[in-house]
Amino acid sequence: MELKYRPEIDGLRTIAVIAVIVYHAEFAFGSGYFLKGGFLGVDVFFVISGFLITSLIMSEWRRSGRFSFANFYERRARRLLPALLTVMLFSLPFAWKLLIPTRLVDFSKSLVASLLFGSNFYWYETLREYGTESALLKPFLHTWSLAVEEQYYIIFPLILIGIYRLSKNYMMVILTVIFILSLLFAEWGTVGHSSFAFYMLPTRFWELISGSLLAKILYLYPRGKCDTLLDHVMPFFGLLLVLFSIFFIEFDSTHPGFVTLLPVVGTVLIIWFANKENLVTRVLSSRPFVGIGVISYSLYLWHYPIFAFGRVYDTSAPVSDKLGWIVLTFVLSVATYIFIEKPSRRRQVVTLRTLVISLFAAIIIVSAFSFYTIKNDGVKERFPKLIELYGKNEFDNMVLQRSSWNVLRDLAESQGLGRSWGQKPSAFEMERLWFSGSPVTKKVLIVGDSHSKDVFNALYLNRDYFPGLEFARFGIGNLLLPEHVEKLYESKNFNAADIVIFSFRYNSKETLQGIPALIDAAKSRSKQVLLALNTVEFNEINDRLIFDDYTETHFRNFSAGELKKLFFDNQNHEMDEANKSLAEIAKDKDIVLLDKADYICDMESGTCDGITDEGYKTFYDYGHYTLEGAGYLGRRMYEINWLEVD
Repeated sequence: MELKYRPEIDGLRTIAVIAVIVYHAEFAFGSGYFLKGGFLGVDVFFVISGFLITSLIMSEWRRSGRFSFANFYERRARRLLPALLTVMLFSLPFAWKLLIPTRLVDFSKSLVASLLFGSNFYWYETLREYGTESALLKPFLHTWSLAVEEQYYIIFPLILIGIYRLSKNYMMVILTVIFILSLLFAEWGTVGHSSFAFYMLPTRFWELISGSLLAKILYLYPRGKCDTLLDHVMPFFGLLLVLFSIFFIEFDSTHPGFVTLLPVVGTVLIIWFANKENLVTRVLSSRPFVGIGVISYSLYLWHYPIFAFGRVYDTSAPVSDKLGWIVLTFVLSVATYIFIEKPSRRRQVVTLRTLVISLFAAIIIVSAFSFYTIKNDGVKERFPKLIELYGKNEFDNMVLQRSSWNVLRDLAESQGLGRSWGQKPSAFEMERLWFSGSPVTKKVLIVGDSHSKDVFNALYLNRDYFPGLEFARFGIGNLLLPEHVEKLYESKNFNAADIVIFSFRYNSKETLQGIPALIDAAKSRSKQVLLALNTVEFNEINDRLIFDDYTETHFRNFSAGELKKLFFDNQNHEMDEANKSLAEIAKDKDIVLLDKADYICDMESGTCDGITDEGYKTFYDYGHYTLEGAGYLGRRMYEINWLEVD
């Protein structure tokens, strides 16, 4: 099997990378975005990688009867690392200048994860956190796919050489079995473990193996003269599948499952039946397609950090800015290909010694930057003007968001257990009894999503004001998944509770439809049930939180009273209809209805407490409480006797 250059594969890379770039640019089109399935360009890349790597291994084995792992990994290093490290190095000053502390720490951790070929593990863990920022603001999120390929490069050659040595005649059977098992695992994973299915190699392996199977087929049955009907039809059909996927398949939890077969099969058919007599092959092999295809790796590397930094700088970037980002991506990619990628791949231009020294130096710089910023919590001192403007307040809202979970975290850690979540119960909430055995106190369990955390914080931090009550919390997402509800009923705190408060963000039909059943279940177990309405929510001003915008524009004439009126005037009434439905449910079930607006806003004075009496920020986003805000609002609950318990 001779490994020959196939220009149509570079043409396929062009389609894939353009689809990914346009998808991430998010150009508004109708009710959504143009190329809604552009993310599937990554799957096209996976098939190509599987095909080329398997072809390379089989070619070397047939030629010499052996396979050099050293040469293989050197070629992979020359192909991947110089360009990747170049993009990392150029990103460092922009990250230092633009990213607030928590973002810079996340950025630095993502660099380290990428250098360790574990970027997919990092993003799998961090992006599952409730309240995390948009993935479009993470400059190196796209390296998850590189990590998947890198892990494949480590594992697959071992598998393939093992097959060659032990059961060469059964190679097709073994690869087919791996393909089927991985595909079934991916489809199963998309149901309840969609994040794992998206980021991890076991659920992506089938896509890479599909390319490997094709390489073996072409090894056994080399393509001869291409004049059959299939040779003319299949490339068109394959291209149709790929383009249909890119234009019409929307991102959802069913990917990467059976639906992903469309672009994968399409890519396989194009490569399998490519021939010079076919129009699809000729178009993909044309100079424009090949020209973009050869720089596709650099395009992929550059586009995401450029887009992310652009969005950090301007969260509502117009189309003209996005087009500028794309132009810059192409310019930098051409330069990277000419001056970094191309020379690095040639041993006679860049020796192994030079390559190792250069890569080691770049890794040291990136690592030193990352460890310094992580150790110093994002180096807040980079923003002296913001520190001066905000004074005792924290300008980084992600710090406030994460610290708002500290009360629950500390309680769990004291029991040797892990963190709590916004959308599911924690081990601490399911397994431990938080309440004492005192017969003179009433046990109050607050059930719900992240907004139940806010109510818990407000009451628990002010528990001295409520000497006859004890408080616990149980986390459930507002979709009210049956398995989570069942765990609630089984939990020690639910069974020990005298009073249950339900507190969610009721923004889904599932929540409103499921609440009556929750109420009935609690009442049937002799619990007093209280139903809390949605918290008061606030619109942003100039794409910033009200407190932040006012602080940065009224620093010299800051007025707490004026700020409170601004909060009142910028309430978001999106949840009003849901609140009306909740009031009807409470009336029908004859339970107490708790209105959170009572302790946040004053209708007579036209104010809402977006700032505490001590001058601290009350909310870190549209309506979640900071720790200081929870402490303040909990005192307000006590003052107005908000918590009506028997």
